[in-house]
Formats: sequence, structure tokens, C-alpha cells
Amino acid sequence: MPYKSEAQRKYFNANRDKLEAEGVDVDEWNEESKGKAMPEKQANYSVVQNMAWISAQQEKSAESIKDKLQSFVSQGISSAKKAIPAVKHHLPKIRLPDTVAGATLGGLGGLGYAGLRDFMSDNEEEDNARYKTYGALGALGGAGVANVVGDRTRRYIANNTPAFSYGRNRTGPEAEALKKKLGVTSFAPAGFLKPRSFKHVYDTAIRDKPDAAVWEFLNTASDEGGVGLAPGIVAGRHELLRRHMGLPVDPKQEIFHSTGRRWFQPENLYDSDGKPTGIHSGGIAGVREHLEFNKDFYKQMQQKAKNTPTKPNFAYDEKLKQGYTPEQIKEKFMLEPAKLTYSEFNRGPGFARAVADGMPIRDAILAYSGDNKYGVSGLTTPNRRLKERMIMSPRVQDESGSMVPSPRLKEKKYDKPFNQLFANHGVQIDRDKGKARVYDHWDFGLKPAERELLKDYIKPSTELDSVIPDQVIKDWDKSSVVDSFGTTGSDSRTKRDHRNALLKRLFLNNILGAGGPVVDMTYRIPEGPYSSENVRNIEPIFFDRKQLDPGKRYIQDQLSSP
Repeated sequence: MPYKSEAQRKYFNANRDKLEAEGVDVDEWNEESKGKAMPEKQANYSVVQNMAWISAQQEKSAESIKDKLQSFVSQGISSAKKAIPAVKHHLPKIRLPDTVAGATLGGLGGLGYAGLRDFMSDNEEEDNARYKTYGALGALGGAGVANVVGDRTRRYIANNTPAFSYGRNRTGPEAEALKKKLGVTSFAPAGFLKPRSFKHVYDTAIRDKPDAAVWEFLNTASDEGGVGLAPGIVAGRHELLRRHMGLPVDPKQEIFHSTGRRWFQPENLYDSDGKPTGIHSGGIAGVREHLEFNKDFYKQMQQKAKNTPTKPNFAYDEKLKQGYTPEQIKEKFMLEPAKLTYSEFNRGPGFARAVADGMPIRDAILAYSGDNKYGVSGLTTPNRRLKERMIMSPRVQDESGSMVPSPRLKEKKYDKPFNQLFANHGVQIDRDKGKARVYDHWDFGLKPAERELLKDYIKPSTELDSVIPDQVIKDWDKSSVVDSFGTTGSDSRTKRDHRNALLKRLFLNNILGAGGPVVDMTYRIPEGPYSSENVRNIEPIFFDRKQLDPGKRYIQDQLSSP
């Protein structure tokens, strides 16, 4: 374009239909050539050359259409690849309790309908066949509906439950002010589970988004009415609760990574004097899903720890290095950057708002972890505790006068790495092999003593309104035979209250949940006493399936071990 000669113009217009069918836009050629002087025939330009040129243009047009088609198909495949994980994420998981309950109710409903038709009909043969048909269809439909409802119920509970203690509530003027701000009636699970609006139910049950109110409550400092857990701890507990309920976790956002199902054995070991050895874990024996830190995320944590200042620096510009620009903060969180305080950046308001706004959880953890030499607040800190307090334990003199590692680790809260993330987790140190193992069964199951108490509580003869003495509760806590009491107020100490708390845990663990996963991390430890150099050399040993047989042989070995 434009035409090279009048002859070419005449040829195009005389053969318009043929050329346009082959993809040539004759009108466009005419428009481009309008008003331009052209020779009658182009010098030395034969008919053969003209036709060859037209053929080349047609091929180009065909290639353009082909490219557009390929681009369309490629975009379609890309969209499908993005959509498939999202669809898979929201598909309900078939669960035995839901299936049995739904099939039973649906089958009874189908039989009831068949019975009604039977009552209104005189054809016995058809009536008998109808019972089988409607009963089967009712059971099938009921099972399907129950699994969908059960799945969405679990998502709603997981997104609205503070994964902290057993039903602990907060009181006082600061707590009341925070309740009013968050729009909840109580900091017990029931207060967050109560629907606050249609949007609240839709976001947490259907869209499967965590409730910002829960996260802000857990992040907000204790002197402001909250719990004061770091962002990493809150996100870690949220993921563990989802895994406990069998809910999906985005592989690109997972903090923990599954290493398969194998045997777990809780341990409570004591020395000859009856003192704990440090190998002390809660949980229930059985085949459990095992988890460890996601390798990529662990590297991100370590890298941030290396990149952060060796001394705390709360300057605004320093905080923004790991987060957003002032313009982005203003746009996303509606905060004036000049008024943004350290607590708002590091704790609940900013972190919870970012997650609720759609920011990926792992990105939010890294962005809101604070500026200190330990990197990611809440997750690298336990690693530091592990290194500084547990693995490089104090030395004592043996019979020969040599300084050797203390044979007994102190049973104090701060001696337990991950004490905010897990409860009674075991710590095994094998200095001969240069390894340390930290593990915990993350569950809500009842201990043997609690199961016996529950059996007693459900007896008709039990006086449920009688108050459990404070000394008994203190003895429970001291001996760890019964977990935290689990009521919402300090005055609720009756047997009825304890029964209800145990029933809730039983329902959460065995009906809504699948028994809970086990977090199991192994670390390589160097020889020698505590030193900064030795601490730096401590690194995790990520699980390799070749190391263990996750099948029956391994389970049998565990069962036969002392």
C-alpha cells in the first residue's frame, strides 16, 4: 500500500471478491492510494511479478491470522492454568463423617418421600421399587450436599477462629475498646464465629478469606487488649488449623510443606530423679501427616535475617525497604505515611489489613516482620532460640572434671523453641550424630485423663453445677494431665463448663478435623560449646524420603521400639 500503478488498482478492484476471500482488504488499498499520482503501468513490472507480489501479501495476511489464533489459544491455555488451581482450591473434599451423616439424613428423607407416595398409591409393586429408588437417590444427594456444606462450614470456622489457647477471652477497658473497634462481642471463638454481616459470611465461607478481625486481635499488643503474637506466628497457626481440618493451602503460599504420613509417638521422658529430660511432647500416637518448614520460605526468612540491620532501627525509611512505598501504603491502607507508627507497620492493623486486602500471606509476613537482626518476626525468632538456648546447652563438669553438655535441659518456657507456635513440643538432641529434632503434634485431641473426666461428666448422677476446686485445676496444670481449662471466663469453673469445653475440642478434633498434623524439623548441629560461629553453622536438614520408610515397616519398627 498504496498501489504501484493504475493497472494494479484496476486488477484489485476487478478481482475484489476473490482477493477479499483470501484476506486482502481492497478498500484499505483504495483509501491509501486516494489522490496519489500513479503510472498507468509500473515499469518493468510484469503480470507474473504482480501476481507473485499479491501472493506474498496473502501469505502475510494468513500468517497474521495464524499468529492471532495461536495467541488466542495460548491466552486461553494460560487462563485455564490459572483457573484450574482456583477451582481445585474451592472444590469440597469428600469426608467420611459428612458423607455418613448426609447419606443417612438424605436416605431417610428419600424413604419418607417414598412412604408418602406409597400412602397415596395403591400399586404395591411400584411402591416397593420406589423405596429403593428414592432411598438411594436421597442418600446420594444428601452425601453430596453434606460434603459441600461441611467444607464451607470448616472454611468459615478456620477463617474466623483465633487459633490461640482454648477459648481464652480478654477483659478490661483496653479489651472492650478493641472489641468495639473489631465489631465482636467476645474474644472467645463464639464472639468471632457469630455472623456480623452477609459480606462477612460470604468472604470467609465462600471466598475463603481469613477474617481481618481475628488476625488483628492476635497481632495487637496485650497492653492494647490483644494477644501480641507476631505476624509469622499468626499465619503459621492459621495454616496449621486449615491443615488440621483438611482444607487446601496454596502451594505458593505455604509456610509448611508436607513430607507424607508416617508414625508419630509422643514422648514424656524423665530421669532417675523424676525430672523431665527435655524430651517432652504432647499429642496422640498414630499415623499422622508430617510437616516441616517450606524450603523456599525458610530461605527467604534466612535471607531477610542477613539483610536486616544488626541493631534495631525503627526509622520509617528503613521499614519501607522490606515493604511498600509511601504511595502504595497510602493507596492500600488509607494511612498517611507521615503518621504511620512502628506498631501500625509491624503489628496487627497493617498486617491484618494487608491480608484482608488481598496481599499474599507470605509476602505480608516478610513485609511486616519488623527491622531486627532475626529477620522474620515470629518464625526466625524460634530458630534463634533453638540455636542459642537449646542446641548449644550449658556445660557442666563430669566425674573427671571435664566440661560436658548438661545431661538435662531445663523445662522452662523460654527453653522451648516455637513455644508461641506449638504447645508441648519435644526437643531431641543427639550430639553423637550432630542432630537436633524439634517436633509437635498440632491437635485438639483429649488426653487419657480428659477422656476419663468426660465419661464421668456425661453420667446422669454427676452434679454438673458443682465447682471444680482451684487447687485441682492448679494440679492439672502442673502435671500437664489436663490442658488449659478452656472456658471463657475466670468464674466459669463448673463441671458443666469443663464438659462443654471438652466436647467442643472433641468435635473440633475428630469431626471437623482429621486428627492434626505433626510438625517435625531436624537440624544439623556442630561440635563444641556455644559460640556465635557454631550458632551460624546450625542449619535445617530437610526431609528426604530415602531416609525413612513411611510404610508399614517403619510403623512396625516404631511400635516395637522401647
